Amino acid sequence: MALVLVVTLVFSTAAVDSGEKSEAEVRQYALQYMQGSQPEKKIELNRFETLYAVSGEVSGYYATFCDGTEPAGYLLMSLRTNGSPVVELAFEGPGLIESSGSATAMSAPAGNGENRIIFERAGELFVPVGNGSYYSIYGHELVPEQEVQEIGARRRAVDKDTWTVTWNEAHIDDSTVFKIQNFGSGTDYFLMNQFDNPDHNCVPTAGTNILWYWGAKRGCSSVTQKWGSGSNVDKAERIFIYLSRGMGTDPMGTTAGNIQAGFKNFFGTNPVAGGTWNFVEIPDGSYLPAFEEALNNNCPILLVLKYWDKDSKKEYAHALFNFGYAKGTDQQGYLFVMDGYYSYGRFVKHGEMENQVGYKVWVK
Repeated sequence: MALVLVVTLVFSTAAVDSGEKSEAEVRQYALQYMQGSQPEKKIELNRFETLYAVSGEVSGYYATFCDGTEPAGYLLMSLRTNGSPVVELAFEGPGLIESSGSATAMSAPAGNGENRIIFERAGELFVPVGNGSYYSIYGHELVPEQEVQEIGARRRAVDKDTWTVTWNEAHIDDSTVFKIQNFGSGTDYFLMNQFDNPDHNCVPTAGTNILWYWGAKRGCSSVTQKWGSGSNVDKAERIFIYLSRGMGTDPMGTTAGNIQAGFKNFFGTNPVAGGTWNFVEIPDGSYLPAFEEALNNNCPILLVLKYWDKDSKKEYAHALFNFGYAKGTDQQGYLFVMDGYYSYGRFVKHGEMENQVGYKVWVK
């Protein structure tokens, strides 16, 4: 076993500029992180971008990787976080920006001024596409520059003045990567664009994937007897219809308070511990072990990172299917999720979003 000398650099974003931690140092950190996380591959750095806040300071970095000619994932690193700078990553796919669906976003340079990629915090990443517009990588839509400016102003009003980022040499510890039983083989997952209202149906899509898991991978008759005959897509569509109607999903999205109602509409009964199905909230602010406990019991989680509420107009909602977790060698925890847009999983830093609420959905 090699002895590794770990050097910790601690700094605050209040004073950060490109000179405090050089681009070359960040590039090397990112490459070592991914090489350590995927030792079976010959990982090379493919693309590297410096990211900026609306106010102009450096706010993070984005890197993609390859294994020969094959894409090998990405890292999103933030200077507006505590602990590890790595707030999101994947070991598959061409990258978060490259997979976004915008050809312009795929090739856009960071550059200077209006050509800079804007990154405020996790969930707020915008690529300039010209004519005063940006492409929201998480929202998968064009947004005007004014909206991006308003997001930056709101962020400055609510965020701390300083952050403490620790650049410990680290990588994902493969021995800690956990996935729920039987997930990850065959046709396990459906995307938002396979159902109605594909731009705003993340909640019933995540719910559909949870019930599909219980039916197809765990053989629960309470699910399989409801989805009828036909192809897998036909069966998933029937699950989606039950859930979306019960949740009241419309072209604007789903109200968070209606999530449980969708499952009640599917099963025709209320959730009961030890019954046909159960539904338990993991509230915002919960520590990682609360998620690990459910997942270790092979119970998938409908994970809501922020949410859209039609009454309070709380925005930037997204619901995901949480099927596992992992830890870095620096002990930073990550949740393993499918987000409805891509057919590969990614890791998101636990607790990084403003609101992180989980719903355990257990089925017999």
